[in-house]
Amino acid sequence: MTNKTANSLKPDPDEPQTLRSVSVLHVEDDTIIQFHMRTILEKRVRELFSAADGVEGLAMFRAHAPDVIITDIRVPRMNGLEMIEIIRETDPDIPVIVTSAYSDADYLLKAIELGVDKYLIKPFDHRQVVKAVSRAAEGMARQREINEANRFNRFLLDINPSFIVVLDDGEVEYVNSTFLSFMGFRSLEAFILSGRDIADFVEDVGGHQDATRIGRWFEEITGSGEDGVVVRLKGCDERFGGVFWATFNRFPETRKYVVVFTDITRLDDERKLLSLQARTDHLTGVANRLGFSERLQAEIARAERYGQPLSLIMFDIDDFKRVNDEHGHEEGDRVLKALAKLVWTNIRTTDLFGRWGGEEFLVATPNCDLDQALRTAEKLRDLLCEAAIGPGRGISCSFGVTSHRKGESMDAFLRRLDEALYVAKKSGKDTISSA
Repeated sequence: MTNKTANSLKPDPDEPQTLRSVSVLHVEDDTIIQFHMRTILEKRVRELFSAADGVEGLAMFRAHAPDVIITDIRVPRMNGLEMIEIIRETDPDIPVIVTSAYSDADYLLKAIELGVDKYLIKPFDHRQVVKAVSRAAEGMARQREINEANRFNRFLLDINPSFIVVLDDGEVEYVNSTFLSFMGFRSLEAFILSGRDIADFVEDVGGHQDATRIGRWFEEITGSGEDGVVVRLKGCDERFGGVFWATFNRFPETRKYVVVFTDITRLDDERKLLSLQARTDHLTGVANRLGFSERLQAEIARAERYGQPLSLIMFDIDDFKRVNDEHGHEEGDRVLKALAKLVWTNIRTTDLFGRWGGEEFLVATPNCDLDQALRTAEKLRDLLCEAAIGPGRGISCSFGVTSHRKGESMDAFLRRLDEALYVAKKSGKDTISSA
């Protein structure tokens, strides 16, 4: 390689900085092209994984969850497009760049069908690769921002004590968790698959109890010409649930509506508020010991019923007393709140998160075995290190991880978890131990 060529492959200070934040999986059986790609990307991206065929590439994707995939079409054992088709089932949004020495129409059509982001014909130079990966990284960064905003908005809607429904052309598109729980469903998918309708939970709309008007509850609310309509709803046990003030808004230039049912049954409002307060940690806003225990018991019962794995992660801030003693309790509270926010935004929506007491926190990971939970703990430990929460270089945490055993009580489950955390603490802190 000439000096001129080598210099052209070095990162340019003007190249997008988003490149440094992404990991890339490259699938290619030609060792020369592998070396060429490594020379181009290794110093430009956060991490580069290389695989020689589709089977190895699929395994690396599952093990490392890269941000961008670059794959040749004609690789051994499983071709690149077959690999992408399987990956798309798990992650339909991951950016994919396909390379090939051939302009085969059938392959090209299949690539388009799979929604690849870029098609590079060999031989390609480093500028084409850098440009393609940069665009993929920028798109991924924007998608992450959108996903985070959507997740936060969904979280706000789900914890709202009012019942919220979004309808598109009269069809239910979204129901918040508060309303789903009231109707006796764990998810929107379960509600839709049940074949039931919002009308099944309406007893009275606008003072009318006849079946026709109840079945047209949405039209009754949106066509009333009033600021709102009084609706009586019954819960999942078919008993009277409460009186609600139903209001609506239409999304501009669409047939989408959001309908909000605000509980105007005073005693019910007070009961819900007290229940929420009793189960929520006032400082961090996550579940407290009572709230977490109740939800964990339900998850254990579900795991037992369906034979699914369930794991727990407990972590404790190392030397937290020193933060309070040297910097004051106000700084200690700030650290706890920042820690809770960091963890909340980096776990799955199906995970449970709570403050167990003091500086101890718990994460329950349904449908995760011990290895998966250990990877989650490692991810959280790394994030804490990078975020540098707290004074000086920030705090560290020790982690205990364990998985539920069939027939095991919640107390026994938690005792084993506590033992794992104790081992981590005794092992020098900022460590992870399993039991």
